[in-house]
Amino acid sequence: MKELEIPLPRNADCLLIGAMIEKVCVSSGLQVALKTTLNKFAGSTHGHFKNGTDKGTLEITWWPAQLRAWFSIQGGRNGKWIDQKVVLLQESFRTAFSSKYTL
Repeated sequence: MKELEIPLPRNADCLLIGAMIEKVCVSSGLQVALKTTLNKFAGSTHGHFKNGTDKGTLEITWWPAQLRAWFSIQGGRNGKWIDQKVVLLQESFRTAFSSKYTL
């Protein structure tokens, strides 16, 4: 498994960040396939995102208690589209957060 951090603003509104993450993903063409929480990270929101019918699942976890968000790429759920989409999403998150917060 590979994890990549999503840089977040220090003064982030925890309610807003979760919504912004999902909005950016959906506006980039991804579909929410699963939305849950992870027991290991109490209070977290964990989502599985798909790219149409393409093979692979991109996972994103938002953990407000630690003001932390990250991508998870499982070996068995990798797809050719994921690396390129992560780069696009990182830039989209940066733009979305900077329009609301000072990074």
